[in-house]
Amino acid sequence: MNKDVKQYAKSSLNKASRALDDFATSIGDEFVELVDLIRDCQGKVFFCGMGKSGIVGKKIASTFSSIGISSVFLSPADAGHGDLGALSSDDICIFISHSGNTEEILSLFSTIKDKLGVYTVAITGNSESFLAKKSD
Repeated sequence: MNKDVKQYAKSSLNKASRALDDFATSIGDEFVELVDLIRDCQGKVFFCGMGKSGIVGKKIASTFSSIGISSVFLSPADAGHGDLGALSSDDICIFISHSGNTEEILSLFSTIKDKLGVYTVAITGNSESFLAKKSD
């Protein structure tokens, strides 16, 4: 039994290591542009995601706040019930969605981008998704 646990731990760490290597090689100009946008943002950085992506967004927003970057997590489930009032055209909204086509997020997207004039960013696993194609 201990051998199985040890092997599982090693396998998991090796998989995570490969994923970090893949991520490191995928960092391009878009990443640098996003860092510059966040650094120069005159408003707040909003993170919006549903399910596991929402949990990731909450963590990033919390970490940003801890290092002095004004940031907030925006729940797609609550956004339509008054929370959109917190957004302004000085803000950035970073949508996190593995599929890039999450219904709850898509229902907010045009309001956030087009009506409120918020700069939009997509973090998605699907480069052909709605979010990937329509975000700034």
